[in-house]
Amino acid sequence: MVDVLTPKEQRVLDELVSLFEASGRIPTQAELADQLGRRSKNSVGQYLRQLERKGYVHRETYKWRGVMVSVPIVGQVACGKPVWAEADLEGYAQVDAHFVRGNAKDYFLLRADGDSMDRATPTRIEAGDLLLVQHQPSADPGEIVVARIDGEATVKYYKPADDYAVLLPRSSNPEHRPIIVTEHFGIYGVVRKVFKRADLSL
Repeated sequence: MVDVLTPKEQRVLDELVSLFEASGRIPTQAELADQLGRRSKNSVGQYLRQLERKGYVHRETYKWRGVMVSVPIVGQVACGKPVWAEADLEGYAQVDAHFVRGNAKDYFLLRADGDSMDRATPTRIEAGDLLLVQHQPSADPGEIVVARIDGEATVKYYKPADDYAVLLPRSSNPEHRPIIVTEHFGIYGVVRKVFKRADLSL
């Protein structure tokens, strides 16, 4: 588990991610100091070194290599028959801020299980993969969602209709069939990225 940030460290990280999202590039220390309303970039550099020590950013001397945000791993979710996504916190993983839209606190990681999405595109979802999920109660047609059915959770393509919704598998296993839901249904969030086991250092 990564070290907890102080409020000032969290503000520096938030501004760093915000500037990165706005410009598509890593800001200089001077730009970050200006954004934070500080006269000296040296104090910003001290905070950046603390963020690096705690594992939130990685950089080379005089050159940023990447901005990382810490995202909680909150359990496992089935890609086959619906099972409860355990809310027990397993720990944290470092994720490139490029994959995070908006506030990193709105994201969590789930560990996939089952084979009902092993032909999903553009990235297959296989047992052991980590799914980066943006927590939200709605989704667009065709998005891959973490759906709630009678208090249980599953990962499927989302196809809404007027008074029902269809959760579609994309599997090499013919046993998996579409799930039609009319009530006791909700969305935990939308899958934004699939990380293979080798993609993250846990």
